[in-house]
Amino acid sequence: MELTRIIADFIIETKQADIPQSVYEHAKIALLALAEYNKKNGIDFLTAYIIGFKAGVVIGECAGMDHYMHGWHATSTIGHFAAV
Repeated sequence: MELTRIIADFIIETKQADIPQSVYEHAKIALLALAEYNKKNGIDFLTAYIIGFKAGVVIGECAGMDHYMHGWHATSTIGHFAAV
């Protein structure tokens, strides 16, 4: 039941933050392939996905629009931290 609550909180938080769907679609596809390759279960997949996504969101919020306005693209800079 704890995992269900965590996932529900994550979905609500993501929707409230008005985060574009493309932000989390990139990671989901790669992580799904990696989880399948390493024979991980659904709980491991969701846990890794939520932690990585949250890390990317927090770092992105810290970087702010100045990051983008100075010519950086979050996928190539912040995405690395989320992926790890």
